Amino acid sequence: MPPAALLPDGHPDALSVYDTSPLRATLNRLVDFDLINQRQIRFSVGAVNVHTGNSTYFDNEHMKIGVDHVMASGALPPAFAPVVIDGDHYWDGGIVSNTPLWYVLDDSPLLNGLIVQLDLFNARGKLPQNLDQVMERQKDIVYSSKTRFNTTRVAEEDTLRQSLQRLLERLPPDFKSDPDVKALAASCRGPNIDIVHLINRHYSYTSSSKDNDFSRATMVQHWEAGLEDARRTIAHPEWLRSSTLADGVRQYDLAR
Repeated sequence: MPPAALLPDGHPDALSVYDTSPLRATLNRLVDFDLINQRQIRFSVGAVNVHTGNSTYFDNEHMKIGVDHVMASGALPPAFAPVVIDGDHYWDGGIVSNTPLWYVLDDSPLLNGLIVQLDLFNARGKLPQNLDQVMERQKDIVYSSKTRFNTTRVAEEDTLRQSLQRLLERLPPDFKSDPDVKALAASCRGPNIDIVHLINRHYSYTSSSKDNDFSRATMVQHWEAGLEDARRTIAHPEWLRSSTLADGVRQYDLAR
């Protein structure tokens, strides 16, 4: 108190609706950051630099992870205030990309594995009928994953690599030892990935705020829906053998 709207410009508490100090205490109590920084498992979270508008990824491969990095990745405005790290202010990375597939692919260009992408916001929806629904629909679009864009780009790059490979095979044998040709041949190698995309499509317009999507009951529903779809994936391994995009790139939209 007083609420953020009544505070003067520039006051630290004027930048958010909620006080996140209890969240900081909870994270410090429950999360073993020493274990995370032992790098037995890869840990990476994304945030957006408020000053530059650019995405930043805090990765235990490159830095020591602390509570500020986790809080920055979830500092969703205007509910949560930006988090200061090394003099810069950061908001939730979902403002730019909620599930940044390209960070994974750029970091591991020869990745061979399964990517499970879970969206709590659905990019598809009905035309809003009032201003309340306009704000709700806008948030859905902003925080939904750019999955179609990502997978289309993966497919286009895979097609380009195949074309380049066929072109290189037509070169005279004495060209094969040329350093530039070797570099192009190396670039023909690409990821061999399966993308399982789980999307929440249960939500319909109501008079209540979309922020209810973060309630405990709703999150439990998302979790149970995700588990059910994961069981379907395990029960139907043929989904992991069929290609719907390009050679070496497969996507499964398991939304219900």
